[in-house]
Amino acid sequence: VCRPGQYGRSCHFDDSPCERLDYDRRTQPFRGIHSFFGNLGLSSKYELLFDSQMNVVLAYDHPVYVRFRDKKDLGAVVIADVIINLGRRYVISYLMGNNTEPISLGLNQTVKEAVVAYFRDFNGVYDLLRLDHQRPLDLRPVYVSDPLDYGTASDTLSPIGLRWFLSQSVGSLALGPSVDTVLLCESCSEQDGSSSCGLWGNCEDTKCACDPGFNGPQCEGVESWCSGCSLSNGYCNGTLQQCVCFDGFEGDKCEDSLPTAAPAAFPTGTPTTRT
Repeated sequence: VCRPGQYGRSCHFDDSPCERLDYDRRTQPFRGIHSFFGNLGLSSKYELLFDSQMNVVLAYDHPVYVRFRDKKDLGAVVIADVIINLGRRYVISYLMGNNTEPISLGLNQTVKEAVVAYFRDFNGVYDLLRLDHQRPLDLRPVYVSDPLDYGTASDTLSPIGLRWFLSQSVGSLALGPSVDTVLLCESCSEQDGSSSCGLWGNCEDTKCACDPGFNGPQCEGVESWCSGCSLSNGYCNGTLQQCVCFDGFEGDKCEDSLPTAAPAAFPTGTPTTRT
């Protein structure tokens, strides 16, 4: 059992897990699948799952991330989208209800309590691969990550910067084609300055506040109206939603230098002398 603040198989992670995940705006968001129930959708934003004592819920010594569906969708088949570690890989899965509305999963039991209880008794791949319609909840993987090999550089506490593969079929762990979606940590620390917010943002209340024209969890994305702006010659003006040039530059993207005025010419010829 790890001491407080330590995580991992050998308690070798001393840093706390990232609290919020969001997709890199230079890549595409995750896409859901179509099924008998229609387009199930899939979130690209996740938060740590905590129990009632505010302890991080773990699976294989790694944190569980969740995005609960809106209350208006409580009667839908998908209760939440989750990211969970299965020992060597993370999976992004639908957490599905078995022929029951999630609001009635248990007497006086909220949806979150039911999800926490599910992962408290989670038995990994065994639970994933067996179909048991007597259980109120089941996981159905949609994406599978690159492997996290223990003791190597690929081992990571949170699923940040990993490559993802579409599952060959919902509920399968067999790898299909890779996707270009990458998850980043949305949380930042003001103690570390704004280094995690890149050049175009500042850390405010543990979240990056991006300069006009930029977006994303670490201000890595560029708004379409700001894209291509030569930021050495101008800046993105959020009010005008256009590139505004510094003195000496012009063009829609401030890509052109203004011509330099020629210096004034001195008079030429032979000076005359008054007599």
